[in-house]
Order: sequence, then C-alpha cells, then structure tokens
Amino acid sequence: MASWRLTGDASTYAKLSLPVDKVTEYIDEINQKSQDVKVTLTHFIGKALAKTYQLNPEINRIFRFGKYYQRQDIDIFFLVASDQEGIDLTGKVIHETHKKPLLDIAREMRGSVKSIREGEKKPFGVLKKILNVLPIFIIKPLTKLLGFVLYTLNIQLPGLKLERNPFGSAMVTSVGSLGLESAYAPLIPYSKVPMMMSIGAVQKRLKFNTVKEVVEEKFVELCFTVDHRIIDGVHGAKMAKSLSNFFNFPDTIDETIA
Repeated sequence: MASWRLTGDASTYAKLSLPVDKVTEYIDEINQKSQDVKVTLTHFIGKALAKTYQLNPEINRIFRFGKYYQRQDIDIFFLVASDQEGIDLTGKVIHETHKKPLLDIAREMRGSVKSIREGEKKPFGVLKKILNVLPIFIIKPLTKLLGFVLYTLNIQLPGLKLERNPFGSAMVTSVGSLGLESAYAPLIPYSKVPMMMSIGAVQKRLKFNTVKEVVEEKFVELCFTVDHRIIDGVHGAKMAKSLSNFFNFPDTIDETIA
C-alpha cells in the first residue's frame, strides 16, 4: 500500500481467452423466447463478472483513508457511446447486477442507451457541462476532489444529479464493437474502481477435441486492467476459474448463489 500513490500507478494487466460457442447458443435460446429485447454477449459477460465478484467478495473493495473498505453492493458500470459515431463515451451503472436476470439487464441497458443517444438523459450531464467550460489546470484537482468526496468520504452530491455509486465495482467496455480483437483500457483514478474489463471481438481458432480431432471454435479475449493493491495474482486465478465456469455452463448464470 505504501508503494504507489492513489493515481492508478499500481495497474496490472491480464488476459483471459474463453470459448463462446456455448454462451452464444444459450443467448440465442433466451432471445428466441423474448419479444421486446435482445440479450448480447456484453450483457452476459457483465453479469458473469458481477457473479464472480459475488463468489470472490475480497476483490469488491476500495481504499478509504489508507484502509480497505468492503463494498456491500455489486454494481457494474457499462461504458456506452453517447453518439452514433462512438466519439463521446459515457456509461450506465447497473445496480446489483449479480441479482438481475439477463433479460432485465438488457432492458435496463436498452432504455438507458436510447435515452442517452436521444439526449433525454445523459449520465454525468450536469458535471460534463461544468467541466467543458473549465481549463485543464482546474479540471484535474476538481475531479480528484470529486473522487475524494464521493468515495473516500462517501458523500452523495444530488446537485450534480449523480447516481448512487456512479461508477460501480468494476467497469466493462466492449472494444469488439470497434473491430478490435483485444485492448487494455486504463483505470480511471477518480472513479476509485479497481478493475476495467475490455471485451474483444469474437474470433475463431482451431483446437483438438476429446477424440483428438481438429475442430473450429469461437472465442473471445477478455483484457483486465486492475489495481494490484486490491487484486493480485491469487485473486486473478480465482476470478479466471469462476468466469470459465460461467462460460462452460452458461445456463447457471441466472441461478441464485447462496
């Protein structure tokens, strides 16, 4: 804890390659029964990450006054493009992501993305208007102060119209939608979020099956940027095992974990 400042200098990187054939089949089954919304791979992976947090609660922490603070909620922040060109990024936090069925997550995300792109409601809209007119030398200490007030002091700021826990326990972004096979996204210091996960584009590869035949399978690469002070190699190994289980048995994603 004494080795790094609270600026993201402790970033560590890891990549996990997981097969998606079973997952896409499961998603197709859900979507065939749904009339109003479609579940995507991003929704599934976001919930799988939330349930991985539930299974490994020691990673769901932040620093307050130099000490670990255990979060009680598991909220996932999904990065969203606020325009059709994908130039301006904002996001939507899904509260209690691990408890919500995939279809409910898809509905909540669809409604939020629609309102964001139509300009009806943009997260951090008031804050962005303020920051857009300020010079850089003021923005930097101001965002640092906001992070301190929102997370270290745990004080909400209703005047800025920010949601409770606006950045969640982890952030998820889909770089696959940009055609990228993989990418490591940076941690955002003032958000106090210790993990950023990037979802790459679905790819194909050859592998040997159980009878030593060469077969084709689809896979996706998940890239993680984590704060090493909170999440280390031991935690990473446990997370990899949990995520792999959800990919191998996708029908368990909506089951309740005791």
